[in-house]
Amino acid sequence: MTIHRHFEDLIFSGTSISSAEKKYLIEHLKACPECETLFNSWQAVCKQIQSVQVVKPSPNFVEKWNKDLDNRKLLARTMQARKMLLISSTGTVLALLITFGLTMVLASPAGLINGVINSINNLVVVINLLHMFSAAIINVIPPIIPFYYTLVFSSTFCLLTVLWIYSIWRISLQGVRTK
Repeated sequence: MTIHRHFEDLIFSGTSISSAEKKYLIEHLKACPECETLFNSWQAVCKQIQSVQVVKPSPNFVEKWNKDLDNRKLLARTMQARKMLLISSTGTVLALLITFGLTMVLASPAGLINGVINSINNLVVVINLLHMFSAAIINVIPPIIPFYYTLVFSSTFCLLTVLWIYSIWRISLQGVRTK
């Protein structure tokens, strides 16, 4: 068995054997039909491997693969965003339903009506305070500042606000591009 093991190693080593080992192997192959069958089988396998044509991918394979990969990544991000939106919406609706249910159970109808009226009253008070504050600010503005300066300042402020909102929208829609 150990002799056959040595010859098997020589058969599978291919062309990396010396000429003396090659002669020794050929003599053994003439005497041993088992090793000769193994040698012929190995030679047939080597010929088949060498005769196989290598199949190359189409020329645009890498570009198509990368584009498909980008599409799959975008789809995965979209699905993740939808799942998060669904989870947060469901959580919000459940929280509102629980709050509404607890309010209905724990409060009386008179207490609810009283709370709504107090909330409306507080809103009216805040609106009156804002009106008085804006009137005080307008009265403080010195009459030296012409009206068109105020108009230019306010329109510039409005334009910058619109540009800021547009840039936030665009970044949230397209993302930030990195090089």
